[in-house]
Amino acid sequence: MNLNVKIFILNWNGGETLIRCLESVSKIKYSNFNIIVIDNASTDNSIDNIHSQFPEVKIVALDRNYGYSKGYNKAFELIGYSEDSFFMLLNNDTIVDKNILNHFLDTYKEIGYKKCILGPKIYYMNSDLIWYSGGEVNLPSGIIRHTGIRQKNNQSDILFKNTDYITGCCIFTHNTNIKKLNGFDDTFNMYCEDVDLSLRALKLGIQCIYTPKAVLWHEVSNSFSSEFSMNKISFKFSSSWKLFKKHLNSWKRFTGFFLLLIRSLISGIKILLFSYNRID
Repeated sequence: MNLNVKIFILNWNGGETLIRCLESVSKIKYSNFNIIVIDNASTDNSIDNIHSQFPEVKIVALDRNYGYSKGYNKAFELIGYSEDSFFMLLNNDTIVDKNILNHFLDTYKEIGYKKCILGPKIYYMNSDLIWYSGGEVNLPSGIIRHTGIRQKNNQSDILFKNTDYITGCCIFTHNTNIKKLNGFDDTFNMYCEDVDLSLRALKLGIQCIYTPKAVLWHEVSNSFSSEFSMNKISFKFSSSWKLFKKHLNSWKRFTGFFLLLIRSLISGIKILLFSYNRID
C-alpha cells in the first residue's frame, strides 16, 4: 500500500502563482496524497479561487500572516502526527515534476529508514540553470550557500547524497521527524529557518539528503532591485545573526558572521554580473 503524503503549500496573496503551483501539484503521479494550503490571511481571492478551481484541496485559513515558520507550525499542530504519513513542504511559487513524490519515496526505500529529510534539485523557472543542488554550511567560516547555483544542469548528477541543509523551498520528510524537531524555530521570521531546522536535525541523527531525481522549478527573481532591496538584506542578516548566536559560542559567532558579510558582498557582485550577462 502506498503511504500517505501530505503536501503543505504556504500562501499569502499568491494569486495566479499559487494557481499554477496547484495545477502542477494536482498532476503528480501518485495515488495517495493530500494537498493542504496554509493561507496566511490573504487579502486577495486566493481562498475563493482554491474553492472554485481545486475543491479537493484542504485549506488551513489562519487569522493573520504568521510568516513561514509559525505558519507551518500552526498547520502541523492542526493536522497532527497520528497518521503514518510523509510531509512535503512546498513554496507556492514552484512548479513540480509529476514524478516528484515517487522519486522521494524511492530514495526513502533505498535508504531503508525514515530518519532523514530530503530535498530536490531545483531549477530557475523555465530554465535548465540550477538554483539548488544541495547546501553547504560552515558557520565558523561564514558559509551558508546553495551548491551548483546558476550552473547548467549536470546530466551525471543523478545519485542522492548527504548535504548540510535542505532549502525551505521544498522539504520532504516523515512526519515523525517534524514532531521530533518540534517544527521550525519560529523566532526566525524570514530566512535561515530551513538552515536551523537542518542543523538541529543533524544533531539528532536525522540526515539531510539531496535527491536529484526529484525535480521542481522555482520563480526566483534575479532583478537588481529584488536581490539588493534593503528589506531583503535586513531580513537576511537579522536571521543570519540569530542563526550564528544559536549555533556558535563566544567569539566564533562574531568572526563567522563577519566572514558571512564579506562572502555576501562578493556573492552580490557575482549576482550583479550574472544579471548583466543574462541581459546581454
